[in-house]
Amino acid sequence: MNYIREVHAFYNELEINPLSSSAISLWYALLHICSRRGSKDKFTVPVGTLSLKSGLSERSISNARNELKTKGYLDFQSRGGNKAAIYRLNALQANFADSDSDMTSDNRSGNDSDMTSVNRSALKELKSFNNSSSASSAADGYESFYAAHERVFKFGCNQFQAQQLADYIDQDGMDEKVVVRAIERAATASKGYNFRFILKIVNDYFKAGALTLEAAEAIDAQFDNPPRESKRPSRQDTFSLLDQIAGEV
Repeated sequence: MNYIREVHAFYNELEINPLSSSAISLWYALLHICSRRGSKDKFTVPVGTLSLKSGLSERSISNARNELKTKGYLDFQSRGGNKAAIYRLNALQANFADSDSDMTSDNRSGNDSDMTSVNRSALKELKSFNNSSSASSAADGYESFYAAHERVFKFGCNQFQAQQLADYIDQDGMDEKVVVRAIERAATASKGYNFRFILKIVNDYFKAGALTLEAAEAIDAQFDNPPRESKRPSRQDTFSLLDQIAGEV
């Protein structure tokens, strides 16, 4: 799934299949999460995470996702207990594969101003989304763990691996930068690729309560610079001490 093309197709779809503002906010939040996980077909997201990223209440999220499903933008499956729902975004860009030729035709028929208005609106919304708290930008030094994995190992993690790492972020509240740090440390400390080692480092951070980058750095500092153990006395030192004690007696 191409992020930019999907956003463009989303605005084309809105012209013929409009959504409420809440549904639009939720769709953007889900697209961001889907993209961060390598654009996998299905993914799970807790309601709390969606609320944080979309700015919607749990009730509004429930209404918005029902609207998105009814109008064909996504599909989701609720699960019992405290399990997060499973989501699947429907690829919209496939519906507008010939959008470029359509735009050319519209321009020739005198609709230049209309298309310019639509494109400006799309760019404005995309810029607003990228600058909001719902998405991190390159200017803020943001890097997804998926991108970090690809940068460090020269290939992306698979969907199963991405889900395992994402659960620490979405379900356990771990800062994504902590997962990125674990990937980097695993690459430095291990010869060759070992995903289990990445997972072990992430889990060690979690068990230690290191959910922020600062806390993880503090844990690493303790690990890299352990307190020096007091030097054990040699056998000769022990005998000398015993002789000294015997002489005093």
